Amino acid sequence: MIRKCNTSCFTDVNLYGNPTRIQIRRGVRQGEVISPMLFSAALEIVMQNAQMPCVVNIDGERLQYLMFADDIVLIGSEPSALENSLRILRIAASSIGLEIHPGKTKWMKNSYASDYCLRMEDSVIEEVSSYVYLGQAVTMDNDLTVEISRRRRVGWVTFNKYRDVLTDKRIDAQVRARVFNTHVLPALVYGSETWNTILNEERRLASTQRAMERVMCGITLMHKIPAHEIRRRTGVKDVIENIYDSKKRWAGHVARLSDNRWTSRVTNWYPRGVKRPRGRPPARWSDPFRKLFGQRWQQVARNRNEWHRCVLQGWRNHP
Repeated sequence: MIRKCNTSCFTDVNLYGNPTRIQIRRGVRQGEVISPMLFSAALEIVMQNAQMPCVVNIDGERLQYLMFADDIVLIGSEPSALENSLRILRIAASSIGLEIHPGKTKWMKNSYASDYCLRMEDSVIEEVSSYVYLGQAVTMDNDLTVEISRRRRVGWVTFNKYRDVLTDKRIDAQVRARVFNTHVLPALVYGSETWNTILNEERRLASTQRAMERVMCGITLMHKIPAHEIRRRTGVKDVIENIYDSKKRWAGHVARLSDNRWTSRVTNWYPRGVKRPRGRPPARWSDPFRKLFGQRWQQVARNRNEWHRCVLQGWRNHP
């Protein structure tokens, strides 16, 4: 249908009284309504045709890549396998006229992989320790230090954008609190549904929010006003409480999924045949739920009313 709509098309242009008919040989262009849908469909065909090797076996299901629109993550068991997958994808994409931009392509490896110079044809792909994917900084060791620093910077940028409103004492305090909660706070906690924060990272975010609240009240640390009094004046939501509310809401969605999505499969996946490394296990996303509700926390989450009443903040002090 799309091909027929763009076949034998023409347009008439009148130049200085001389009508000229121009044949249209190119159909859909960038910026048209149907363009992103066609691109997504074409990219989906490319990924289906690219027979990349299986990398991760999750309970019998093969995971080779992650894709959101044109943002693609390839997974490899070793750098050479990743390079091979990239080569297969490049060939499949070039068959329909798509090209992979070497300058926008990065790769990461964990501590178990050896040093490697990954190439795509004659271009060397840059190796990075972190990469911003879908708005979040991703690292191989799942360290949130980089992302927390980014969130604090973005939070201040957003705060300064609305500083004139947030610091204007003539504006009602409830209005200023609403502006903070709907604009600054979401920028500060974007993506917190998937965070596994440690206590130090939560303190850094709370410190950033208190600094913003002092600016809103027109005071400094020299005034020695307690944090609870500043919170009473500003009336804004607590950033840590917001993080755990978002995390609880997302966990409820995951627990109630019934269509076998990767989200629930990876959450419930327990790797087999792999030994756990020495040392204390790193913090896990599900730690707050497991400590409060045990291994059967997903059964509790499926009950919306009961799950809504749960409070995650302060889970570390739970016996």
